[in-house]
Amino acid sequence: MQELEETRIGFLLDMWLQGIMFNPAKADGLSFEIKGPNDILLSTRPMHPDDDPFGDTRGITCKVRGMFSVAQDEKDFVAALLQRRFRPYKGMPLKLPYVKHGQEQISADGAMREGFGLPFEAYPAGLRKLCDEVTELFLSVATAL
Repeated sequence: MQELEETRIGFLLDMWLQGIMFNPAKADGLSFEIKGPNDILLSTRPMHPDDDPFGDTRGITCKVRGMFSVAQDEKDFVAALLQRRFRPYKGMPLKLPYVKHGQEQISADGAMREGFGLPFEAYPAGLRKLCDEVTELFLSVATAL
């Protein structure tokens, strides 16, 4: 019997931190891999390593990345958003075409207006729940520095 490949999507938390000193003064920063099912990687580096190697003046950047399992329809929804398309789903809280402030934001065929950011509340419930869980996890990883 053929095994199905796991469906996963990547998440990234990218933060700019000020008032924290980056002691090693390494231009490329430091990276830490957190073992587990989500391939979490934490990296920190000075924002401007050439003239602020410790990051104590201009800040540091902290990134947390990871891969998480999702249902195929959630992955398809995210893939469509990346192409500026809204993929309808059962129980969605808006009707197409979606008009707000007198302007069509999403056409009847799902095309999204340039510059329009889909409200988080319009994401499928399972994807919203995952986003909340990933945000909480990534913030806890980043603040455990």
